[in-house]
Amino acid sequence: MTDQLRASPDSKAVEADSSRARNIVTTQLKPVVHVVSHVRSGLEQVLRRALEPGATVRHWDGIPRLSEVSATDIVVVDLHDFPSAIDQERSRRFLDYADLWLVVETGVASSEFLAALARPSARVVRCTALERKEGFVGLTKALTSKLKGPPASNVVELVLSKEPFLRPAESLVRAICTRPHDIRHPMDLATACGLRLAALKQNLAGLGFTRVEHFIVAVRTVSYEQLVAQYRLPIQLARRFAGITDPSNHRREFRRALEHSPNAVSRIA
Repeated sequence: MTDQLRASPDSKAVEADSSRARNIVTTQLKPVVHVVSHVRSGLEQVLRRALEPGATVRHWDGIPRLSEVSATDIVVVDLHDFPSAIDQERSRRFLDYADLWLVVETGVASSEFLAALARPSARVVRCTALERKEGFVGLTKALTSKLKGPPASNVVELVLSKEPFLRPAESLVRAICTRPHDIRHPMDLATACGLRLAALKQNLAGLGFTRVEHFIVAVRTVSYEQLVAQYRLPIQLARRFAGITDPSNHRREFRRALEHSPNAVSRIA
C-alpha cells in the first residue's frame, strides 16, 4: 500500500517540469523597471528594495535601446543626477513607446527633455534634495501603486456591473480578479474559495457553464475588456492584470468555452 501511494519517478519529473514552467511564466509576467542614473545616486538600490521581487529592476548608464524594453515596462530617468547620458534621438523615440518617468529636482531638466515635460506620455516626478536623502519616498510610492494596477475590488465591480448574471458567483469572480496568475485550473479556484470541486462545478452549472475552465476564461475576458475600456490601460498591461499570459491560447480557450457553454459565454461574446 505504501508503495502504491509513493509517487513514481515519472510523476515526480512531471511535477518538477510543471513547477519550472510555472516559475518561467511568473518571471515573464514580472514588470520591468529600467533605471537610468549614476550608481552613486542610490536610486537603483532604493527601487530594488522597494519593488523586488514583485518587479525586476534593471540599471542603465544611458537610455536603453527600444529592443531592450517591452511596451509594458517603465523607464525611470533621473535627469538631475545624470543629464549627460541622455541620447536625444533615442529619448524622442521613447516618448511614443515606453512608460517614461522623469525625475527632476527644483524643476530643472536637461534641454533634451524640455519638450518631453509637456508630453502626456511622460510623467514628471519632482524630487527635492531632502527627498533624495530620505530614499525617494514619493517616487517609490507612485511606482508601487502603478505596478499593482487597479485594486482588485474595483475590477470585480467592473466585471459584475458589465455582466450582472455573474453576481451569484461573486466570490469566485473575486478570487480570480484578486489572484489572476495563481488561479489557472479548476482546483486552484476551488481551493481559493474553500469549495469541493464537485460543489464548484454544480454552482457554475447553474449559471450555464459546463466546465470550470469556461468560467475562468469568461471572467478573464471581461476583466481584460473592462481594464482597457474603463482604465484606458495599454493592451499588454491589461492582459497582465487580467492574468492572460498567452493571448493566442486565451482566444482558443474562449472559442471552446463559447462552443461548449453557449448559454453563459454567448452573453459576453
